[in-house]
Amino acid sequence: MNQQRLPGQVRQIGAGFGRPTTVRLSIPADLHQAFAAWRSQTALDLGLGVDR
Repeated sequence: MNQQRLPGQVRQIGAGFGRPTTVRLSIPADLHQAFAAWRSQTALDLGLGVDR
């Protein structure tokens, strides 16, 4: 089974072999900054608080 993995995706490994381990994949800093800006602007547009 071929599963596509996206940057920043969190997945569990080790299922069935004791305690699963969380694996976090990072994204490039420029994408993280762009997402943070989008998240902040969207919160303001919706009249919600910005959680930083």
